[in-house]
Amino acid sequence: MKRQLATAVAVAAAILAGCSSDPTAADKTEGGVKAALTQYVEIGVHGDRSAEDQELYCTQLITAEEADITECEPPYGHTQNSSWREIVSIDSVAIDGDMATIHWYWRGKNSTTQATSETTSHFYWEGSRWRYQYDK
Repeated sequence: MKRQLATAVAVAAAILAGCSSDPTAADKTEGGVKAALTQYVEIGVHGDRSAEDQELYCTQLITAEEADITECEPPYGHTQNSSWREIVSIDSVAIDGDMATIHWYWRGKNSTTQATSETTSHFYWEGSRWRYQYDK
């Protein structure tokens, strides 16, 4: 009986441990929007992109509409990108149906000061994940 109880407790603990993973861009939550922003910044605005990163950027990180106006035609190759940002903090996330608005602060690559810039970005739920789209 004690052995069965110990086994049941171990199984329950394993199930609960599996439920505590970090959010991803595939989660339709505030945490999912934050994960999408983080991935977008790390791949999309962290300087040049390898062919693999460019394919990920074009097929997973931005909306189809954004891809239509960006350098996103296969075959994907190395892409020069002078933009470089680092997330300093995320102020707020608001989700309205399939659109999310995220207000965040960033710093440039060779910033010699602690000065930050603020911006608001929009992500859209498309293809079962949050994707960035530049909205004018």
